[in-house]
Amino acid sequence: MKLYRATGEKRYLHLADYFIRQRGQKPNDLLAEMAGRKGRNVFPEFCEYDDKYAQTHLPPLEQTTAEGHAVRAVYMYSAMADLALELGDPEMARAAETLYNNIVQRRMYITGGIGSSGKLERFTADFDLPNDRMYCESCASIGLMMFAQRMAALTGEARYYDTVELALSNTVLAGISREGDRYFYVNPLEVWCRSNGSGFYSADGSSVTINEEAATEAIQAIANLYLVHHVAPLSTGLTDDGVQRSLIAGTCAMTTNGAWNIGTCLEEARNSGLNYGIAVLPYMKEKVTICTGGPNVVFSQTEHPEEAMEFIKWYSSEENSWDGLIAKGIWMPITDQYYTNEEMTKKWLENPSYPAYEESKPVLCDYVRDYAVPTSWYYVNNTTDFNALLGSILGNVWTGKTTAAEAIAENYDALVAAYEGFGA
Repeated sequence: MKLYRATGEKRYLHLADYFIRQRGQKPNDLLAEMAGRKGRNVFPEFCEYDDKYAQTHLPPLEQTTAEGHAVRAVYMYSAMADLALELGDPEMARAAETLYNNIVQRRMYITGGIGSSGKLERFTADFDLPNDRMYCESCASIGLMMFAQRMAALTGEARYYDTVELALSNTVLAGISREGDRYFYVNPLEVWCRSNGSGFYSADGSSVTINEEAATEAIQAIANLYLVHHVAPLSTGLTDDGVQRSLIAGTCAMTTNGAWNIGTCLEEARNSGLNYGIAVLPYMKEKVTICTGGPNVVFSQTEHPEEAMEFIKWYSSEENSWDGLIAKGIWMPITDQYYTNEEMTKKWLENPSYPAYEESKPVLCDYVRDYAVPTSWYYVNNTTDFNALLGSILGNVWTGKTTAAEAIAENYDALVAAYEGFGA
């Protein structure tokens, strides 16, 4: 399209139109070739390749949802908007509008980030927008700006520039250093960390603080539950990691995790007849427990904002998430009445998902009521690379080959480089 506009030669315009209309036609020669290949796959990440990844599952004019690699998708959608303008093609314009609406209403973060999955850097499903695992490449937001700008040129409607401004202000410019010599590749909204008055990063996300004594002390204390005190299994993640089996077999005495595990990871143990109890985590400086949750928002572009807000109110109320979440011990209630009114407290704690009420109440109700603090949502980039590197560094800590302080000190420069987007 740029070549056509630079030269005025129609053959370039028609070639661009041909590329769009030819895409998604059957049979797909690439899939046929891949099916016949033998031997080792040089790029194992493409073993699960599907035609949605390259937006070839349907002809573009028949596509209704944003699919596949996010950057390539918005580049193609930008071309469709350009073609619709130059050719005066209402069918092409309708298809571009449909895809735009699917992105901004169902598959875009409040920051203008798109492409939530780090696996193949792609769109996934409607409203699959996790804060901690989001990918949201900076270049995908640049592509979204290009698409929205072209939709504004096509329709003459200023609302598309709301999306341009959203992505520009919150992802694109925020992903570039003031000097212009550094950038963030991915843009997650949330970073989880265990701390003892410190954390992986400073409170404003501007520096790496995991080398502070309070942070390494907390990490070492977690490792020592296994290495020194021999009371917990070697478990370093949010998954089960053999906890159920270890508890049932009697090879460990305790495990640490969040309240949601009472109704999930311990389900097998409970069904096996294990007699277990729950307690608050030991504290190192001050009594504290983390209260956290994900935000629910109504996008400004929605055609039905009042109805959307009513749905969020309905969805967020305890009554409407009771059977599937609260009663099963996965979620905890969010309103004060469930922690201050004994009748309401018994309503959620007196159920088979928890130990006896007398044991559960001091831990899940009283302690939370008195010592809960909200978590900060750390707006820190490159956490995918940072956490991957940190996981490899801490491997020797969990097994006792080195201390947390030694491991962090030895690899601190590499962690800073990963945080700044310059990891190896």
